[in-house]
This record gives sequence, C-alpha cells and structure tokens, in this order.
Amino acid sequence: MDFNGHIYPTSNGEYNLGASNKRWAKLYVGTTTSYGDAYTPVYWNDGVPSAVTPVQYCEFIIGSGDRGVQLTHAAFTVASYVI
Repeated sequence: MDFNGHIYPTSNGEYNLGASNKRWAKLYVGTTTSYGDAYTPVYWNDGVPSAVTPVQYCEFIIGSGDRGVQLTHAAFTVASYVI
C-alpha cells in the first residue's frame, strides 16, 4: 500500500494500530539519521519517540590467571561502556 496523506483516528485514544494477535513487525519513525537503526532503538516517552542508548548483553569469562578480556563486536565503539 502506498498513498500520500495523513493517517489518524477520528477520536482521541479510542483506536489501535494492530492488535495483540496481529502485530506490526517494524515501525519506522523520524528520519534515517535520527531514529530506527539497529544500534539506536526508539522508545515512547510520554507519546514522543526518543532514541535510547542500547544495552548489549555479551557473556564472557575471564580465565584463571588472566588479567583481562578483549571484547570485540560490531556494536562496540570507542564510546561504549562495559559494566
């Protein structure tokens, strides 16, 4: 489906987009430079889409006698924090 124009309900807070058993796979909002890539997910903050810093879970073990571990993944950048 492709069309030009706005989609909005006729009443405030009365209608849904999708259903509990008929869900949308993805919802793209904002622009390609602001929201919606794999490492900048979006959450709804009082009805407004906002980008969040994702939390990556990466299991690792520091071996006996080792003094550290090197984590490598495409999601890690120089600005990443490991907690």
